[in-house]
Amino acid sequence: EGLPGRTSDFANPGEEMIHGFHYFRPCVFSHLPIDTLILMLGTNDCTYTTDPAAVAAGIKKIAFMATRAPIWNDKKNKKILLVCPCAINRGLPTAEGDEALDAQIRCGVELSESLKQLAEGLKIEFFDANTVARVGGIADQLHLDPESHVSLGKALAEKFLEMHKEQ
Repeated sequence: EGLPGRTSDFANPGEEMIHGFHYFRPCVFSHLPIDTLILMLGTNDCTYTTDPAAVAAGIKKIAFMATRAPIWNDKKNKKILLVCPCAINRGLPTAEGDEALDAQIRCGVELSESLKQLAEGLKIEFFDANTVARVGGIADQLHLDPESHVSLGKALAEKFLEMHKEQ
């Protein structure tokens, strides 16, 4: 589901609906049974904290819950893909010298390694969207540009097929 502004484990008062950890169970339970779960969070988290380890810890709570939740069509063959989102970029030229934005950019860039280690620890699949996509350049520092939607979609479809080839 693509609710804008979603975070893993952060929310401002009055914005509880974007808190991914609290939203995860009702969301997933509305789609039972699950064969494959693709989890991509982290971009918006970097606007709440600039510590990639803290972002990864929030995502870990959701991924761990997914491995244990009674949601799976085949409990012995759970397929979870953790996707590192594209890092925030500088975007508008007027953002030069914005220390808060610089910290958010660093968080997003460093998040990939934290999520890769998380996936390895949970024994789930990992994909880094930064390898095939980018956020929107000059007009937008958070959202994928149109070409990146296509390239990320194709890359995730390939990864999905690779994950299911073993069956």
